[in-house]
Amino acid sequence: MLLEVKKHLREAAEREQRLQEATQDPKLSEKYIAAVKERDSFKEQVGKLKRELDAFDPAFFEEIEDLKYNYEEALKKNVQYEEQLSSLSRQYGFPLPTLDS
Repeated sequence: MLLEVKKHLREAAEREQRLQEATQDPKLSEKYIAAVKERDSFKEQVGKLKRELDAFDPAFFEEIEDLKYNYEEALKKNVQYEEQLSSLSRQYGFPLPTLDS
């Protein structure tokens, strides 16, 4: 914990130093400040997203992979069933119902 605090203090001091250097040129200063604000915003968003992902355990992601696999297999079976139904329809002369979407 103490190391993290020291790291954040060091990073803040480095940012302050760069900001002071950038303030020498007004155009550069404005761009630098905007870039720093945007970067900090992105860092905050990344942190939030990481915390959200930490809430999920590995079993959750395994379940998602299982669901994707099962869905793909179901699609393959569905195509086979449609082909068989079409073949039976032609063989016995009954029309296939149409699905209105």
